[in-house]
Amino acid sequence: MEKKWKNRLCVLIKNLILSLLLISSIDLLAVELSPAGKMLESDILSAKMGFYALTKTTRLYHYFNPVLTGSKTGQAELWPTYQTIYDRYRPEGQIALDFAVKAGAFWDINIHDTKLVNAGPGMYLATDPLVSQNFGSSLYVIDFPIGSRVLDVSDPTWTNVSKIKLKTETLLALQSEGILNRKQIQKLGMNKGYFVRLSLQYMADYGLEKYRQLLAEIFDRHQIVLIQFSWEKNRMTWFCKSKTATDAFVYVGGRPDLPVTNTYVMSKVSRKIIDNSVFTSSYSVKEQSSKEKKIIELTDSFKKTLSEMNKDLLTSEQVQSLQQLSFGCL
Repeated sequence: MEKKWKNRLCVLIKNLILSLLLISSIDLLAVELSPAGKMLESDILSAKMGFYALTKTTRLYHYFNPVLTGSKTGQAELWPTYQTIYDRYRPEGQIALDFAVKAGAFWDINIHDTKLVNAGPGMYLATDPLVSQNFGSSLYVIDFPIGSRVLDVSDPTWTNVSKIKLKTETLLALQSEGILNRKQIQKLGMNKGYFVRLSLQYMADYGLEKYRQLLAEIFDRHQIVLIQFSWEKNRMTWFCKSKTATDAFVYVGGRPDLPVTNTYVMSKVSRKIIDNSVFTSSYSVKEQSSKEKKIIELTDSFKKTLSEMNKDLLTSEQVQSLQQLSFGCL
């Protein structure tokens, strides 16, 4: 009798999981934009520099705390799949998995977290290796290729304005179609007539499913993979002499393939991004290629340079190389 009950319970749990995955899949499906959706799309695309493509290979940084496992010595160490070059870089390896899951939060309708996500769900990236180092023991150094598409909601004034102006007609249409109401428009920071950081931060809030699906469709249609937003001041303004160097990014990747069959909704990640990424950690890493070692050494020197504000710690060639790769450097 007990065994029969356990079998029934297993079946019920399995059916519940499949139902949740099906719901996720339905909400991730491409949809035809409504008139209000097309108006929002037009406002975003027509904004001067509010929607653009990277004009140079751009190096960004992501700190995190990977899963650790206890060793025979009792000391914490990295999960084995971070240790070998093969496990890190193969098509379904650790780097691809990390990026897909972190970026996949943008597309996952079951994620409703609006705290510590300044510009919406996704994989957060800094423009230098120093400013966000307290976010984890391990680091990804990622070179995003020329042509990567960016939605820019940066606002150095912190007054809920941006390069993306929303027409009054667009806001009225979003309300008349039942996508947003007045309170939601205010919470999303759109009441001043701009599409801003808050418009993405609170997209995951309960009751905003139609709006979130609309944004997902716009991002997918125009292959937007990065969100640019204003963050805290850093020393890149000294290194680059540029105001935009204080900005940060969120990587969202591409719309996941359907049907969703994993525990996590996983974003599509370009193979080029994986190949142009390097992993390093304060924990011991057993295998590192000469390319990884070279980039890690340069990154460590760069961190020290920014910390001490002393460019003499780098060669002139290194300074030039980092300025060419760094976002906001002219």
